[in-house]
Amino acid sequence: MIIEDQDFKIEKIKSGEFYNLSFLKIINEGKENERKEFEIVGYGMPIDRCIKRIVDYRLRDESGNYTIKEYLDRYKDIVEDIAKLIEE
Repeated sequence: MIIEDQDFKIEKIKSGEFYNLSFLKIINEGKENERKEFEIVGYGMPIDRCIKRIVDYRLRDESGNYTIKEYLDRYKDIVEDIAKLIEE
């Protein structure tokens, strides 16, 4: 099973209920041979850990000041977006 979105890919591994997580990376950025490819950033992780890593990855470029409630609301929104992919 593979769950994929624009910036990540989760692949179920054959043994157990664990997954490998990949993020989309830009290789040779700004050069003539620039390309995008998935790079594994986590091996053999439970699905909940994959989701947490994806949320952290998507929030890495957020800027500004947030209350804890605002941050958690944004966190929940991203989790809900990921959950929709899993339900499809």
